[in-house]
Amino acid sequence: MQSFTLKQITDALRISRARVEQWISRGFFRTPDQPILGMARDWNIGEAMRLALCVELVDAHLSPQQAGALVWVGLHGFKDDTAFFVAWQGWHGTAHNNPDGTPAKVYMPGNWYPAIVKGSELRAFVENSDVISSHVFNLNALEKRVTEALEPKEKT
Repeated sequence: MQSFTLKQITDALRISRARVEQWISRGFFRTPDQPILGMARDWNIGEAMRLALCVELVDAHLSPQQAGALVWVGLHGFKDDTAFFVAWQGWHGTAHNNPDGTPAKVYMPGNWYPAIVKGSELRAFVENSDVISSHVFNLNALEKRVTEALEPKEKT
């Protein structure tokens, strides 16, 4: 598996390295490994995608702390459909039931939840009455953008 340095990733994706290093030092974004002191961390393509998605979420006005927590879920795609990452707010199920036996739900303003949804199910997901607001990101397009940005450039 190919590995990259943070500098390679931030340069390729045109992300501020200082911004990312600040998120890491404050614990907002978890890094791939615990590096040896003075050695650069090795990042793989999946971790580069997590970072790119984190930047997208912050640019969509989530805090770096919220974005970092959301992208810690295992990002994945689908063989038979486009994958979308949905950051959503709304009514969320609890471990308790209402007195009538129906599942209890709670709305906590400011809390965001992650979901990875198939393209064919995206409309139903965001139209669900529990979802109050959402940010939707095409993971297939993100993977293509990150992969192309990190491909070695041929020298002319």
